[in-house]
Amino acid sequence: MSLIETFNRMQAEEAEVTQEKVAQQQETEETTERVELISKYASWAEGALEKEYGEGNYSAEDVEKVATAKMEEDAYEIYQREKVAEAYEMGAVMYEGFKAAAEADSDLEE
Repeated sequence: MSLIETFNRMQAEEAEVTQEKVAQQQETEETTERVELISKYASWAEGALEKEYGEGNYSAEDVEKVATAKMEEDAYEIYQREKVAEAYEMGAVMYEGFKAAAEADSDLEE
């Protein structure tokens, strides 16, 4: 094996190791974000349960159920907002198409 081939192999191995490190770091960051989000929902749920039932009058399972329900509700709301945004965009595209067709028809009539 020549010196250039060895160098190229070492560079390829180093690039592979770097890619693996970046992938692991991204995975760690995503996991951290998920944990933070779940913690926020759990904290919110605990506060809501404490306000409703008083301190200590609920279980960890209750907190989990309320937090899960709120996450699902928020996810559905985001989904609905995205659908409305898509419908708005489609409406704008259709409007431009109808407007162009109407202008073309009026140009033909003249």
